[in-house]
Amino acid sequence: MKRLLFFIVAVCAVLIVKGQEISVNLQAPGMLAQRMAGTEAVEKISLSGTMGDADFAVLRRLKNLTAVDLRKVKNRQLGDSLFFGMTNLKNVRLPKKLKRMGTSTFEGCTALEFVEFPSGMSEIPDFTFKDCTKLDKLDVFNSNVDRIGKGAFMNSGIRIIPLPKELRNIDMMAFMNCQRMEQIRIPRWVLEIGALAFANCTSLRDILVRTETPPTCAQDAFTGLDKCTLHVMHPEFYRDRVPWNKIDLDFRAYNGQELKTFDRSDIFIRDK
Repeated sequence: MKRLLFFIVAVCAVLIVKGQEISVNLQAPGMLAQRMAGTEAVEKISLSGTMGDADFAVLRRLKNLTAVDLRKVKNRQLGDSLFFGMTNLKNVRLPKKLKRMGTSTFEGCTALEFVEFPSGMSEIPDFTFKDCTKLDKLDVFNSNVDRIGKGAFMNSGIRIIPLPKELRNIDMMAFMNCQRMEQIRIPRWVLEIGALAFANCTSLRDILVRTETPPTCAQDAFTGLDKCTLHVMHPEFYRDRVPWNKIDLDFRAYNGQELKTFDRSDIFIRDK
């Protein structure tokens, strides 16, 4: 009798089902398939413990899944394409202790609206949010991210993203075809802006660059923009520097009062 009672308690600790919501505690990697038997129609899932590749493969097979909470998952590193092409997924909370994830994590998640991003991440890898057309905003300002990878937000619906204060590199095509973005702030420590980084961002009207001197920039980084103003601390530095002097932008001196149309969270600058 005691053994039976212990078994029931153990199972309840591992799997809690409430309607179409499930909470699973993985005592070891690779156990999710066993715990999920008979619950393939689940829409929301919360996980804890340590996950392996097989566990993420199980998640990808859950066709009705709209929300995933990984905040209590212990993994500090995740592999490539974990949620690739999950077109019903709307809400993801990543592990709190996560330091690195692979490429294309959310690529093609066309219904994705919200991601809770851990502060310890050092980069947004290549193609992370590519084609996430419902992703409206992302809060990474207080993260440790110093690199936004190739095509990270390409073709996405991103509108507001206060870029991390520690950001150093914006790689090629990072925000290419982000046609809802109207303003962007380039933090003061950025060193390089890659080819086509903001190409065809047709709604982009104001770019605030906080660097003291012009960062390295590809000549086609801002191609396809229409009537966009570049607000910088020293316009004369940009007018005399290649390739900035060949980029078709209107240069204006930034005085801290000019960009009244900016979202406050987008222009708020914290000192290093």
